[in-house]
Amino acid sequence: MGAGRYLVGYGALCLLMVSFVCSGAQKVDVSGNWEGEIQTYGAKSLQKSIALSLEQAADGKVKGQVFYEDDGCIFAVEGQISAPGNNTPARVDLLEKGALTGVSDGCQHQRITYALGLTPTGNKLKVEGSHLSQLINPEKSFLTRQPENRFSERLKLIETVTSEDKRKPKQWSGAMNTTLLRFLFPAGYASPNHVYVYADQLTVRGYGKCKSSLYSQDGAGSDLKYISDDPECDILPAGHFDISAEDNLKITWRPKAIDAREVVLADQDISLVHQQVLTGEMWHLQDVYNKHGDSHTLSQIASKLLVARQNAYQRFNDIFAMQFPASKYSPEFIGSWEGFIRFSDGKKPDENIEQAALALWSAKSNDRSYILGYLTISEACFYSVYMQDKNGVAMLHGFEQLKRRCSSDLFNFEFPKQPIMSMDTSNTLLRIGPEVRPEGRKGIKQFQAVFHRAKPTPYLMSLLESDQGQSFALPDEVTKALMIAGKVPDENLEKQHDQRMRESAELLAKKAEQIRIQEAEAKQREWARLKKESEYRTAARQSKSGERAYASKPVGDPMPLPKVRGPFDGIPGATFLNAVYQGDRSVVQRINRSYTGKQAAGLKAFFGSYGNKMTDAMADLYKQVRIEDSVAAKYLFEYEKHYRRCLSESPAVFYVTGYQPDMVVTNLLGAEIARHYGGTTKTKYQVNSEFSDVFRQVGKMQPEGVAANITGFLASQSGEDLRKLSLNGVAQMFSKFSCDSPEVKTFEKNLIALF
Repeated sequence: MGAGRYLVGYGALCLLMVSFVCSGAQKVDVSGNWEGEIQTYGAKSLQKSIALSLEQAADGKVKGQVFYEDDGCIFAVEGQISAPGNNTPARVDLLEKGALTGVSDGCQHQRITYALGLTPTGNKLKVEGSHLSQLINPEKSFLTRQPENRFSERLKLIETVTSEDKRKPKQWSGAMNTTLLRFLFPAGYASPNHVYVYADQLTVRGYGKCKSSLYSQDGAGSDLKYISDDPECDILPAGHFDISAEDNLKITWRPKAIDAREVVLADQDISLVHQQVLTGEMWHLQDVYNKHGDSHTLSQIASKLLVARQNAYQRFNDIFAMQFPASKYSPEFIGSWEGFIRFSDGKKPDENIEQAALALWSAKSNDRSYILGYLTISEACFYSVYMQDKNGVAMLHGFEQLKRRCSSDLFNFEFPKQPIMSMDTSNTLLRIGPEVRPEGRKGIKQFQAVFHRAKPTPYLMSLLESDQGQSFALPDEVTKALMIAGKVPDENLEKQHDQRMRESAELLAKKAEQIRIQEAEAKQREWARLKKESEYRTAARQSKSGERAYASKPVGDPMPLPKVRGPFDGIPGATFLNAVYQGDRSVVQRINRSYTGKQAAGLKAFFGSYGNKMTDAMADLYKQVRIEDSVAAKYLFEYEKHYRRCLSESPAVFYVTGYQPDMVVTNLLGAEIARHYGGTTKTKYQVNSEFSDVFRQVGKMQPEGVAANITGFLASQSGEDLRKLSLNGVAQMFSKFSCDSPEVKTFEKNLIALF
């Protein structure tokens, strides 16, 4: 990768680049490979790894790739170095030009960071901008230059992705005279003269009579071949397109007639050609090409497409002409469907027809009346949907409160207000929409859909395997198997449902018995507590002098807390965290004795005359507390969340099981108004193997549990609690220090040594 130099300073270069402020010689060069972390603002801040491979030209233009490896995405970027001002340094502004990875590569985002600002600070680059709509904190987001060998795998991946991207289908549109041309390159820019062209006739009032006239050109120099049926809509003259697509996409019309002139339709940098997702007839044409490209010519494939689309329109008419049973809400809608939707938005009278797939499932094992689903369009995007039982009639609606993944620039389509669903008697054909379609009414948004049962399409299956950020339950394995088999829900599904209902009833009965036992035990404990408190009060009244003598007993003079300086100064609990970092066990033990002595004294002071020997026992028990136990538990429980990239390839795995008791809420009259069932939770944690022994010792602790917080509050009497401060300090360590920084590595080594 060439490394161009960009100089901003005095001399000839400064005279040539008059738009730049020449205030002292300054050299800026961002060519090469960069790696680091970014962190966003806010309570739900993100901390992500990021890498850039950049190439800088002599005129200050920068281009390259950005790797968002936590999200599985690679984007092409381009930008320019801006001149420094009187009080501002030079800065590189980069824009995302396009994704080099897609859903099939594990990248779920069409855009991550619209713009990035990189400011050189010493040997680092400070990062500004946004990440997934959250502002980046530039004071905690830096990149450092990396050697070539550290990026070798990424650069190989770029070569592979670029090569694959060149073979992916592309499209381009432009105008020639009074004709709108839409190009489809089914084999990508790898074979640019292997092309389909749709031609739309334009008039002063919009589209003319001829729309979507289809042509094919099979190779360089080959004349266009008209494919559509209507001979009157062969609107392009004889000739061919000369197309090159190396660094620039250049499209030139070469007419066959001697007296006609050539026309250059396009001549622009390929990286600046915006690629939208294929939809409608473009998607359908590409789909037919993918199935028959190895065995048919372009014109033969196009002919198959025309037949397929005519059949799709005819299928709509046939199915909506059929007599379906009454549209009754039923669990038999559950399953996987494939077909087409057709719609118009009122402004464009021509109907759009799109490939579609639909998956429906019961969201609750004990309630078959709650059916959710996904509706995908052209294997490009999806809507979240649900079925509604409206007076026994089945209707389909979109989840408006959930984020729609089909944007308006892809499909100008909205769910109608009354989308009636109905099936044929065999439950294998499904139609959605009014039985009688309004004709000739301007501004009416029309919508119909027809489906047949089929196994999920690849895109639909990828949604069923991943929650895609939605907040509702996905189908269980039994329902997924039903979808893959393309079967109608039968009595086996009914039996499984009934079994779940029985299991649910048995579980409720067990829960009710557990609640009864727990309530009885709680009443017994409350009675015992009241009895003991009464005994304490009686004893207090009978021996006031003895109590005064006992109360005057010194509770001890805890040794003063030492001040320990180190890299963690400025964050909560710095004294203890610095002591661990320094690795002096005696200082750590001294801090523990000072802390527990002070807390024990606080407990005795709080309970006062009610303390007696019981308070002494509690205080003595408190002296067994070690702050490092809580710190280690907090650090290991949250390590994977914050420091995932530093996990080894084969980390140690632990499972921690917890129990959440049931809770009953009553009103002032004692009547139950709500019940929340508890249960067990099983949480998976991963830590590096060197922490295995430590995790076994502290893995069952609750460093920030309710009991620990209440006891700490009573002991500290609203003062500072060093243990809690240290836990807060660990939380700030995650955000302020990188997992592979010398400070963190030393802290970890000496923390392990304390166990």
